[in-house]
Amino acid sequence: MNTAPPSYEAATSAANPGARDTKPAYTPQAQHHVFPPAFGFYHASGSNSDMRISLSAESAPLFYISTHSSFSGQPSIILNSTPNPASPPLAHAALQTFSSVIDITIFSPTNQASPSPPRPLLTATFQKSGVFTAAHTFTIPIPTSGGSQTQTFEWKSSSGPEVCALQGRSHGVKLVAAGGAVVAVWAPPKSGNNKKGKMAFIDGAREEFGAAWEVMVVATVLALMERWRRNRKRRRNNGVGAGAGAGC
Repeated sequence: MNTAPPSYEAATSAANPGARDTKPAYTPQAQHHVFPPAFGFYHASGSNSDMRISLSAESAPLFYISTHSSFSGQPSIILNSTPNPASPPLAHAALQTFSSVIDITIFSPTNQASPSPPRPLLTATFQKSGVFTAAHTFTIPIPTSGGSQTQTFEWKSSSGPEVCALQGRSHGVKLVAAGGAVVAVWAPPKSGNNKKGKMAFIDGAREEFGAAWEVMVVATVLALMERWRRNRKRRRNNGVGAGAGAGC
């Protein structure tokens, strides 16, 4: 944890040589974080289901998130690299209609000086941990001093102190690394239609796992949020109500 991980693009290159050109168009920059340590998901004005990532409801958008139906021919979720919905993607998430499997694609950063079509950096399967659980897992390569090693992370339900610290509803989800350490959390808001949730990275996790992991974490929690949204819509259409949890 004392050694800084490689840049975003280098974070998975060793484990995904087929996804890269011999001479990359992107020149890696100094290590930086993709997202703030904590931020909110908010409704994007002018859309029914699109969202934006911002530090607060009043602050400027940092990233745009577009959502698409199963029959649109587009990925279910597109996490854009800027507040502009036309900007290159950081990640795609493709939900399956009759399966719990969600396909996540992380893209190589775009060189703003000479833009080129986005190139997949890595892909991962995000799926339920078991038949009788709501937990979901993904496995990706994590940079190490000697190259990279594969690690599995699990989003699972939680009412623990990390979730309560987000000051939303008492029940959210936490991301657990191998060994049981909590590395990220998400909670729904107590009320309101504009805010869709808040998440935070736990201290030290981003430094340990790198920038590509950051994008994967946000992409997977967005996939969960979209699945929950679709489930709520299905229940409403079927005349089944959904309750709300209390605050911490």
